[in-house]
Amino acid sequence: MRCTYAFFIVFFFVYSVNAQQSIKGKVINIETNQPIAGASVFINNTSKGTVTSSTGEFLLTEIPGGTHELIVSFVGFETFVKAFVQNDLPMELIVKMNLKVKELEGVTVAPFEKDGWAKWGRVFMENFIGTTVNSENCKIINYKTIRFRFSKKENILSAVAGEPLIIQNKALGYRIQYQMEGFEVNYTDNIISYYGYPLFEEMKGAKRKWVQARKKAYLGSVNHFIRSVYNNKLQDEGFEVRRLKKVTNYEKERVKTIYKVVKKNVLDKNGKLTIIMDYNDEQFPADSVNYYQTVLSQKNYFDVFSNYFITADSVTAFDSAGNKYLMFPDYLYVTYKNETEEQRYLQHINETNRKAFYQRSSIMLTGSGYVSIEKNGSYYSPQDLLNNGYWGWSEKMSNLLPLDYELEE
Repeated sequence: MRCTYAFFIVFFFVYSVNAQQSIKGKVINIETNQPIAGASVFINNTSKGTVTSSTGEFLLTEIPGGTHELIVSFVGFETFVKAFVQNDLPMELIVKMNLKVKELEGVTVAPFEKDGWAKWGRVFMENFIGTTVNSENCKIINYKTIRFRFSKKENILSAVAGEPLIIQNKALGYRIQYQMEGFEVNYTDNIISYYGYPLFEEMKGAKRKWVQARKKAYLGSVNHFIRSVYNNKLQDEGFEVRRLKKVTNYEKERVKTIYKVVKKNVLDKNGKLTIIMDYNDEQFPADSVNYYQTVLSQKNYFDVFSNYFITADSVTAFDSAGNKYLMFPDYLYVTYKNETEEQRYLQHINETNRKAFYQRSSIMLTGSGYVSIEKNGSYYSPQDLLNNGYWGWSEKMSNLLPLDYELEE
């Protein structure tokens, strides 16, 4: 009898712990009040997920600590997002989902491109999946659901998907369900942005190979960096960080006001008068023209670095609730000294004639000027942290790991 009694005590304890770290609820159509069966319910950027039952009910257990987002998605409905922290658990919800509002093509927005994937598929894959070594073994199963628009006026390419993208990453051993909420390539500002909500599922196969591949993808990544900042272990983890300012090239700005492009009347080889746009060289001495052309070939900004490495506690702060924030002016220049650049990165920046250096990136804060950071490497809002350099190239879906990833040997 003692053994039986002890068994029930242990069972009750485990049940209580799981219940405390759980979210349960029901998903319904807000217009009809009917349950939605088969809706996807998951914790953003983790491997924790499920689908609703025939009665629209769901249960998620063993939710990791920290700040997270609960995502509920279903084709034809707007994505439901709810931020929560561990102290909110256990939680019980009634999720009321709204139907997506259909766009009036050709009236309020530009129509989708005909044969869009044939025209823009490569651009999408290079900027979303990436061009890393891992990208060779990463594909989108249902790519035909992606539709494209290109605005000539704004010089912007955008993409939407009619259903969650199913991404098979054989390089890292994940099947990813990605609820894409936005994708944009701004050709004028040279900025690529996309956002959405991934759910990871372990693939069956070469576990040992994937352990090493995941480790390589993690080390030196933004997730690794944020975890190192949170734990105040930047240099211990291989990161060297300097402050960076981009100082305006005022001489270039001045030259632009003097050495301008103007309309010129010229005769072509057939003697026909043609109007072209060219610099007004004839108005200046030859040495001045040479100087102006040299200045105009310079960058718009000069990089000015601090003479010292900074520690994590110099760019972090706490609020009264104990939440931690990353905040800094201008830029941070981050060097990861435990790995060198991929050869494909050198191809990307057209510098294949040199040896690979350490991985070097810069980050800046937009919007509010700070992001909240978590022990698991997440940061919020993600659109407020802009990556350049190596991270601007490497931080794509082919290298993405879930937030509940932990290093394995």
